[in-house]
Amino acid sequence: KKPHTVLHVVFCLPLVLGKNYSAAGVLPFWPGCIFSFLLTYTPLYPLGVFVRAILGKKVQDALGHETTWTRVCVRNICCMPCDVGRESDMVDDELGAEITCCCKVEITPRLLNEVEDAKNRMCTDGWGKNRMCGGSS
Repeated sequence: KKPHTVLHVVFCLPLVLGKNYSAAGVLPFWPGCIFSFLLTYTPLYPLGVFVRAILGKKVQDALGHETTWTRVCVRNICCMPCDVGRESDMVDDELGAEITCCCKVEITPRLLNEVEDAKNRMCTDGWGKNRMCGGSS
């Protein structure tokens, strides 16, 4: 869906995690980044998967997405970079930010982001087709 997110996750995973943790208020950016680097690129990787699941659950809670620690843990065991990319997309959408290569950030003002989110919720939460969703009323 977002090729820039894939590139950032593949080449800058600790930075993406630091951004996610910082944006969700879980950890400050640099401690989150350094901690992620040490747990991802050392023999501590198996421990890092479980710690990542704990922190990922906190990020999900901060974003208002209900999930269980077990579900987050299984996703991280199977493919941690995939889960980090998915989470990064969610954080970026919540912030109204679009991050592209190389480190270019475009931010949609918060009010416009909230209006777009409300429209998406109306059209996908069983309200049916209406004028806002492209249907007729």
